[in-house]
Amino acid sequence: MTWDANEGKRLYGRVIPAEPPMRHTVIREPIGVIAAFTPWNFPMSSPSRKVRGALAAGCSIILKAAEETPAGAVMLAQAYHDAKLPDGVLNLVFGDPGMISSYLIASQVVRAVTFTGSTPVGKHLAGLTAQHMKPAILELGGHAPVIVCDDVDPDSAALACVKGKLNNAGQICVAPTRIFVHRKDYDKFVEAFARYGANTGGACAGAEQRYRTCRK
Repeated sequence: MTWDANEGKRLYGRVIPAEPPMRHTVIREPIGVIAAFTPWNFPMSSPSRKVRGALAAGCSIILKAAEETPAGAVMLAQAYHDAKLPDGVLNLVFGDPGMISSYLIASQVVRAVTFTGSTPVGKHLAGLTAQHMKPAILELGGHAPVIVCDDVDPDSAALACVKGKLNNAGQICVAPTRIFVHRKDYDKFVEAFARYGANTGGACAGAEQRYRTCRK
């Protein structure tokens, strides 16, 4: 938050060399109201990143937080309210994602869109923003491979992979989706991975997400 606040002070303009009598300057101005959509897997940090970036740029924001994990966004909004943020600068909404996203993106009030979430939903929102010629910043799901070479300790590699895979109970976009292990160490790696993984886990955001995580 401190970095974003100070970055707002560093949004300098530019004077570009030009032949007289022409003068070329770049002036940075707030784009306007931002519509932000955040996921459930980081219920505090994701909304915080969206809000503080918008405020540092001088923009008000409408935050559509995840209905599965609403408390984090509510607490964040309360903190800004307690800090005397003017009314209407940060607006928090919950509800049907499809209805809200369609309404906000089509609204003439909203000037830009930012979304963190799955790739399929990101593609859908990209299509909506394109229809209305609005800029969109999309942070979408990952598809991360791991390569385990034959010059590493398979036990240590397995522990590192378990930590990466099950960080945040596996509910994270950078979690490994596939692991390539050198055939020399394959059996040792699989045994160690199963051993470490059996004792690692955490709470999932509902039965549906647990099913998706276990399928991976």
